[in-house]
Amino acid sequence: EEDIRLLETAAQMVMNAISRQKSEAALHRMETQFKTLADQLPAAIAILNSNRFVYVNEASERLSGYSREEIQSLDFTAFLHPEDRETGLQVLGSVSPEEMSRGAEARFVDRNGQERWVEVQGRRIEFGGKESYLVAAIDTTERHKAAEALRRSEEHLRTVLQNMPVMMSAFD
Repeated sequence: EEDIRLLETAAQMVMNAISRQKSEAALHRMETQFKTLADQLPAAIAILNSNRFVYVNEASERLSGYSREEIQSLDFTAFLHPEDRETGLQVLGSVSPEEMSRGAEARFVDRNGQERWVEVQGRRIEFGGKESYLVAAIDTTERHKAAEALRRSEEHLRTVLQNMPVMMSAFD
């Protein structure tokens, strides 16, 4: 009877080990699929843990000008525009695990010191057994440049019209 219990215990341990290996293999497959998918996206995707990047996709490299290894060696606040750092930390702290945060616009500074605009969304997740943040960022720099050019053009037109020496009227 003692031998049977030992065999049952050993069999249970083997079954647990096999189950754990299958779970780990499935987790590895899912992680590989996530990374493959994330690298195909045009948006910068990152996972932050304790203000450090633990994962970034290829778009993050293109957007920032840094390699993955360089990005992962830096605190995320190093990328935020100095005037936006406090707001960035507040927004990150308000992210919920229940739903994706609404898009917030922020400035950051790329490797060349250029100011870039991004629309950022995030969600609190568990990653590697730790509370982390899944963040997606879309480059909106060109949209900001176009909006600024339009504003300047409208201002110029308004100045020209206000300073015209002739009276103008518009009729319906």
